Amino acid sequence: MRELILDARGTRVLVLIALIALGMRGHAAGADAQAQPPALERRFDVASVKPGLSPYEQGQQRAAAGGTAAAGPVFFGSRTLPGGRFMASTVTLKQLVAQAFEVKDYQIEGGPKWLTTDYFDINASAGGEAAPAEINAMLKTLLVERFALRAHVETRQASTYVLTVARSDGRLGSGLKTTPPECLQQIEARKSGATPQPPPPLPNVREFPTTTTCGTTMTIMRSNGSATLLSGGGELKMLVSMISSELSAPVVDRTGLTGLFDVILDFTSERQTALRPAGLDANSNDTPPPPIAVALEQQLGLKVEKQIGPQPAVVIESAEHPTVD
Repeated sequence: MRELILDARGTRVLVLIALIALGMRGHAAGADAQAQPPALERRFDVASVKPGLSPYEQGQQRAAAGGTAAAGPVFFGSRTLPGGRFMASTVTLKQLVAQAFEVKDYQIEGGPKWLTTDYFDINASAGGEAAPAEINAMLKTLLVERFALRAHVETRQASTYVLTVARSDGRLGSGLKTTPPECLQQIEARKSGATPQPPPPLPNVREFPTTTTCGTTMTIMRSNGSATLLSGGGELKMLVSMISSELSAPVVDRTGLTGLFDVILDFTSERQTALRPAGLDANSNDTPPPPIAVALEQQLGLKVEKQIGPQPAVVIESAEHPTVD
């Protein structure tokens, strides 16, 4: 499954492929877990940490190069590779802490001013095969040793959302449909490798796609804060994760829906809108789509309800810029 985020800047469109490392689910164990690792905790055999460009700076470089698809996509995020390799590109310390402690970014508090503004590139190797949980543990050790990270986990009362089917008869909205058999066959063929299939083609970067592509998840963000989620043949947990990020709170799936789905969802991202200057987009005559809670019910036949419950929070006490190598 690939995630593509398309960001329009003026007349140019920047395609960003986010490769998010495995093992981002769940949360850190123990209410008083410390960032300081035990003496015998496994570490990366080798690790390189360097300052990185921000997504905006990478976009400027692409624009200077002509902004064409031939320039290749910009990769950001982190990923694990065979042999226990860990690679991160254009990531903030907050993103690294979220992965190491296996929490979401909204569960992180404190930290230096540059927690979300300075970017880093990391290339590390465990020296052998390692499970995602082991990689995350080694990443935590790296943060302690290279970023002088001091942090602990607390349990606090916070907002939680429950996702359910909105209609009593169970009928879903037009934007949420069971994935058709032909797409299911393609996905199974890719998994088994029996009949190798090429990856789905990248969309035309000069146009915003309006339909789903089998095996691909795309989130299209526009300059006015509106967003479109297009997912072909994805599990519902993908949608749950996106809702969680948008609401900045955990989302519990109680829909009872299983299998793979095609999703088309248009909504106004309040997180993105909060980052924009106040006022309407003078270059747009379009009526903005509704916020995500309304869009979910109108378009997908789902609803989210807010509750209060315990959840872990990672409190960063201190951190320093890493030594570069």
